[in-house]
Amino acid sequence: MKKLILSALAAAAFGSAHAQSNTLSLSQAGDGNSAPVVQRGSSNELSLSQSGNRNGDIYNPILQVGTGHSATITIQGDGNGLYFNQTGMRNKGTISTTGDNNFTNLTFENTSDNEAVITQAGNNNVSANYLGLTARNNRVAVNQTGNSNIATTWVRFATNSQVTLNQIGDANSGEASSFYYGDNNRVALTQTGNGNRGHAESYRGDDNQVTYTQTGNNNQGQALNDNGSNNQVILSQTGDANEGYAASYYGSDNQITLIQNGNANKGRLSQSGGANEAALTQTGNDNSASLVQALSSNTATILQEGNNNKLMGLETSYTSPAFQYGYGNSLTLGQTGDGNVLRFEQSGNNNTAAITQGPQN
Repeated sequence: MKKLILSALAAAAFGSAHAQSNTLSLSQAGDGNSAPVVQRGSSNELSLSQSGNRNGDIYNPILQVGTGHSATITIQGDGNGLYFNQTGMRNKGTISTTGDNNFTNLTFENTSDNEAVITQAGNNNVSANYLGLTARNNRVAVNQTGNSNIATTWVRFATNSQVTLNQIGDANSGEASSFYYGDNNRVALTQTGNGNRGHAESYRGDDNQVTYTQTGNNNQGQALNDNGSNNQVILSQTGDANEGYAASYYGSDNQITLIQNGNANKGRLSQSGGANEAALTQTGNDNSASLVQALSSNTATILQEGNNNKLMGLETSYTSPAFQYGYGNSLTLGQTGDGNVLRFEQSGNNNTAAITQGPQN
């Protein structure tokens, strides 16, 4: 009987392909159910609830095509899979998953002014999201609470879009990106817990902002802007044994700020372009900093407070290559604590370096 009811509902969904202002409510309870739904037109509403294990279809999407759609999808159970696709304008989608081994795939394509909120609570959840092909003014928020979660969000050829990825738990891995000729995009990645890895990136776009924040132990971070102008990268880590990397390549007027608070942190900044600014602040013990700046009008301000801090350079190894190359560069370095080591190199014209090491009397 349940299969007959589901078939009737699915037929009703497909039958409304060209109608307006349709409302579809679908509820499933049990194992191994699948509910691919297609809505076309405008101002359609979808409410889908699944309770059980291994519900959904990861190959055939729940599809909304048109304008002004809204979808609310709630899944409870283990091993659920979901593929959700919205094409059009001014659509809103809310996806909630509670359980283990859940999968959510969201796609915005040829769309604008859409909003999506994805919430996963449980262990071993995966959320893969894609915004691309002239996507504008879209908002995507992914929230994961639990252990061993993986969230990946790509923004391709998108403009004025915002991507927010929040992970709370242990051993999470997150990636949020703004890629390929997209301008005025905002990418934010926040991880709270132990053993997290994060990647936030902006590539071939202008006026993009990438913000990366980790709070916990054994975190690794990477945030970079590549081939763009007027971009900003901010990476902040609070905890122990963190490693941070922030880079800006082949762009102008870029700003990089890397802040680490904790013990055994490693920071590396790299810039290639004009009128770049880099600021590194590390507070704690056993911190080390590596800096590379190239071309002209670069400015670096580095402050390390604690013990056994290092700023490397004048070595054959690229792992610690602190130097500035170009003209009009300026470096201000302050290290306060015991066991600080400085190796520094400047090449070019009109460079200025002000260096202070050790506790001040």
